[in-house]
Formats: sequence, C-alpha cells, structure tokens
Amino acid sequence: MSAIIINCFYRALTSIDEFEGIKNLSVQQLTRLLVDRLYPEDGVLVWENEDTLKIRRTPVVQAVTVPVEAPAIVETEVKEVKVKEVKPKLTKEEKAAAKAAKPPKAPKVKTPEPVPEPTPVVPAPEEPKVEEVKPKAAKAPKEPKAKFVGNLEKLTPTQDKLLKKTAADGNVQFAIDTKAKFITFVNAMDNKDFNAKKLEEHMKTFFAPKAVETKDAEYLSAEYKGKEYWVNPSNGDVYEAEIQADGTEIDKKVGKVGLLYFADMKMPVE
Repeated sequence: MSAIIINCFYRALTSIDEFEGIKNLSVQQLTRLLVDRLYPEDGVLVWENEDTLKIRRTPVVQAVTVPVEAPAIVETEVKEVKVKEVKPKLTKEEKAAAKAAKPPKAPKVKTPEPVPEPTPVVPAPEEPKVEEVKPKAAKAPKEPKAKFVGNLEKLTPTQDKLLKKTAADGNVQFAIDTKAKFITFVNAMDNKDFNAKKLEEHMKTFFAPKAVETKDAEYLSAEYKGKEYWVNPSNGDVYEAEIQADGTEIDKKVGKVGLLYFADMKMPVE
C-alpha cells in the first residue's frame, strides 16, 4: 500500500516540476498543486487562513438522460373470411344434359398378375448315418472269494522275516517253496494244536531235523493232484517222501484225509 502512495506522490511532483518548476514555487503553491494533482475530484484547495488549507467541495451535477420509448405498434391480425359459393339449383333436364356432356370413363385395364418364379428344388437332406452301437458284453460276475478255512492263509511281512531268521538260526537253506511248505505244514495241524503254541514255535518245529519214519506195511499208496502220497488207513494220516540234503529219504506227515488241502482225497482201499 505504501508503495502505491509513494508512486502517486512521485508522479504528481514530477508533473508539477515539469510544467511549473518546483524550485520556483512557494510551499503554499506547491501544496495546492500537489493536492490538485492527487485529488482532482474532491474540489478546489483554498486557504482558510495563512496557515490552514481547506478543500472546498463543489457539487457535481450529473446529467440524467431519460430514455423515451417509441410508441408501440399494435399489429392487427386480419382474418380471412371465406365466402361460401352458392351453386344454383339445376333442373332435371339440366342435370341430365350435364351428365351426358361428361366424357366417358376410360375402362379399367386389369394389370396381369406377375407369374411367380419356379421355386428351386432343394434336394432333401441326407439322413444322418446312425452308427450301430454294439452293446457291451456284460461282464461275468466275479465269483465270491471262498472263505479261507484253516490256521494260516498267508504270512505277513513281519512273519516272513521271522521265518527266514528261524531258518538261518537252524542252519536250514531257505528255498523258494519254503514259505508255501510252512503254510501247508501249519494248516495240516488241528486248530487246537496250532493255537496252543506261538507261530515262532511252529517255525522251529518245521525247521527241526526230521526223524526218519518207517512206514508200516499197512500204509497204502494214494495219488492225489498228480503226486504220490502214503496214507495210514487206520487214522487217515497222509505222508510224502522227502529227500534230505544228505540224499536220505524220509516220510514226512503233511496232512489228513478229508481235511484242508486233502479235503477231496479219498481213503485208499487195498
């Protein structure tokens, strides 16, 4: 704000110096001219006395211009009035003469109907080939597994390891069919005898050296499932010949006629 005031004073003093020369003016003259430059619209600066300046305000008369409106032009709408034409009445003779004077109507010419174009013959779509679906052959129902009847159906992995260990402890060579022979051995036992001992005890008995048994003359030979056996006719015990490692032959009891593996065996007759 102060910069604006300073600028105004600077311009006023410069203007006075340019036209009157400030050094040629008294203080009162310079003051009056400066106020006239700064406030030209506030009135005339006059001295009230030797030490006091006072601005005398002169009323400003403003010219008031009153606009004069031009007279409005009222447009009058002129409506068109239609006058109905009154036709003179004709007599019968005049009507007949007017009718005869009319030119005859031209006969109506019937426009021939357009001939429809022949519809192109679309060949009937071929019937889709139906592939013959051959019925799947019905699967033969699986025969239910026969319920195992015996003391031991198969060895678990743990029992298999125990069987091999027992054979090694008894210095017996473990052959491929040793496991199957041991299962046949325990299944030939009576169930009470099997449950009376632990499976490990039966393994030790199985691998124990076999005493040579001599068959009595009354033992009878019987062929069963392609193999020869010896049967005690008095109690049905079944024996088979087994060759030992040293080449000797022993008769080993392997079952009983009518039980387990030998369930279908018939008692031989002399």
